[in-house]
Amino acid sequence: MPEKDKIEARKENSEEIEVESKKERPMLKTWSWFLIIIIVICLGIWSYFIFIEKEATKKYVGPIEKVTFGSSTTHKIGAVFVAKDKDYFEEEGIDLEIKQFGSGKASFLAMLKGESVDISAVADTPIVFSSFNREDFQILAGMYTSYDDKVIARKDKGINSIADLQGKKVGLTKGTNAQFVLDLLLNYKGILSSKVEVVDIKPMDLVTALANGDVDAISAWEPIPFEAEQVLQDKAIKFINDGYYRKIFYFALKKDFVKNHPETLKRFLRAIYKANTFLKEYEDESQAIVAEALNLGKEAVRRGWKEGEFTIFLDQALIVSLEDQARWAMRNKVTDATDIPNYIDFIYPDALYSVQPEAVTIIR
Repeated sequence: MPEKDKIEARKENSEEIEVESKKERPMLKTWSWFLIIIIVICLGIWSYFIFIEKEATKKYVGPIEKVTFGSSTTHKIGAVFVAKDKDYFEEEGIDLEIKQFGSGKASFLAMLKGESVDISAVADTPIVFSSFNREDFQILAGMYTSYDDKVIARKDKGINSIADLQGKKVGLTKGTNAQFVLDLLLNYKGILSSKVEVVDIKPMDLVTALANGDVDAISAWEPIPFEAEQVLQDKAIKFINDGYYRKIFYFALKKDFVKNHPETLKRFLRAIYKANTFLKEYEDESQAIVAEALNLGKEAVRRGWKEGEFTIFLDQALIVSLEDQARWAMRNKVTDATDIPNYIDFIYPDALYSVQPEAVTIIR
């Protein structure tokens, strides 16, 4: 090939390479920006979780504030007992006094009456009943979820199925989740609640009433069903809340306490956050702490423990659950109310959002 042709060929080849290079540059530039964006997002997520961890564990420096907590005899309050035992409240500048009540309902009503309870542990139903006639309280967070409400009946009374409860006496504490769950179990089998005679009994007296034959069955939450089975032995038959209803235990408080102690509530939830982390990692030790605090057998605590989850949250399902119970109450004439309250107004999300923002998923 003549030298001139060789030069032209090299020139054409060089031009082709340059054209291809120019085509590739925008693509390389695009990929470079894409990688930069990915890196920035990853750094942002990493920084966020570092911030949350620091917020949840940062050391409090300030005056000690006394807070009175209304509890009931149930493992569901486990995070509170663990936080107190491990001095997490003290680390957050809170001197927590725990007052024991027979039920979450009793604790909640004492708080509403101003009987020296600042924060109450209570399940859905008492909140719903009170929401029909007052608006001076709020939910700080959900703290525990479970499906542990059960009906325990006596087989020697001819009860072998839910249908056999018709015409029988069922003991429960009215105005609590036990009443709601009994109706759910009956309705699921197509049985009207009016076909059952409900006897209002205090939680601590339910097992005795069942054992003495004053009632044929009881509807209750753990550890009461466990205790009833232990007493009746092979005479007992159990009907479970088989996923029909997710019970939520809440931290509830008056609006004036929210207004006057917003920073205290953040520190309270930080202590609970620490306790939840501990009890998930050290389950046996946590169960022992709760059993001792409540004077319960370890087996009773262990059984209930397996049926629920300790976590602080405010999710949309919480609102739906409260609305469902409000409809049930109105349909069954448990209340004279005709309108479902706006439960968004009963939620105080600021404290939890400050401590664990990803746990707040309510649509406002």
